[in-house]
Amino acid sequence: NADMSKENIFRIVDAFADMGVIEVSLIGGEPFLHPDFNEIVDYVKSKGLFCSAVTNGYYISRNIKTCKKLDMICISIDGPERCNDITRGSGSFKKAIEGLKILRDNNINRSIRATLQRHNLHCIEEMMQIAFEYGAILNFGLLFPQSSENGEVKTISEETPADIEYRDALKRII
Repeated sequence: NADMSKENIFRIVDAFADMGVIEVSLIGGEPFLHPDFNEIVDYVKSKGLFCSAVTNGYYISRNIKTCKKLDMICISIDGPERCNDITRGSGSFKKAIEGLKILRDNNINRSIRATLQRHNLHCIEEMMQIAFEYGAILNFGLLFPQSSENGEVKTISEETPADIEYRDALKRII
């Protein structure tokens, strides 16, 4: 987040290192947009910590030197183009795949994070194929209902699958 100064981020990294944390994952919005992203990665690595970033993949090519310093780069892809672009925006699948290709071609550790939603539960096998094609680890995330202060359960999104839908999807993954 560009609203957070690098000095403040450095203080947080120092506190993590003092606590014995072994990994720092730089996440968004979009971490590559932080004006001091390269320096932040250098600082995390200088503390001997595993450093990863979660990205949409748009800025991989212009930040390849920084990418090579990261221990892992995770690109958010929620399925093949027809599924991914529903929630991530038109054209986002192609940009994410372009980022994966660059990471693969530069032998940079990579993973895909797919958030399981109603519209992409039927695409699990295709997600696995995409990960295989680009030599990426595939991680699945779930949408969970949230509780308000008064204990009322709130659904984050209409895309949140019912429990039985998640169970069926997880059986296919395992």
